[in-house]
Formats: sequence, structure tokens, C-alpha cells
Amino acid sequence: MITPLFRLEQDDKHVIVIARTPYVKAHEAEMDVTRSGFKMHVKPYFLSLSFKQPLREGEPEKASWDVDKNELTVLLPKKNFAQHFDNLDTISELLTKPA
Repeated sequence: MITPLFRLEQDDKHVIVIARTPYVKAHEAEMDVTRSGFKMHVKPYFLSLSFKQPLREGEPEKASWDVDKNELTVLLPKKNFAQHFDNLDTISELLTKPA
């Protein structure tokens, strides 16, 4: 499996994952949001992120596909409105499973 190129952004309500996933069938993407993480699989890509701050479980994430840019954008709902997720620029921490 390949980890896609990705970047993270945030607003008051969401952590936004933007993954570059060329040559995929977007309708085959599988995603899972837990309190502390996010997993996405769309052949041949796999992305698993762990967050220090909590996400909201049970509320569906929203996703969109930009065909021109080959980017999958996923909005992950924050548990606490306006909470700042402070480790979004530390990719190695996000890719590490929590202890």
C-alpha cells in the first residue's frame, strides 16, 4: 500500500484532509473516523492518522473528489467546536499510532 501525498487544514468545525490520489475510483474509497483517528483506503492508497485532540464519532465525514486535481478532500468533524488541533504540521506524529 502507498501513503498518498496529503496536507491538513482546519476550520472551527473540521479537520480537513486533502489527499492526492490519482488513478483511483473515488466511489471505492473506504473511510473510518474514530475519536482519535482517521483511516482511508482507496486502492492502492492507505492513510491512517492519529490525532491528540478528539474527533466526533458517529457523525459522518463529508468527502468530495476534484477530478482536475486528482484530490480527495475529507471533512472530519471536531468533537469540540473551535478547538485548535496543534499537531497538524507534524506529519510523523500523525502517522504514528497512539501509545
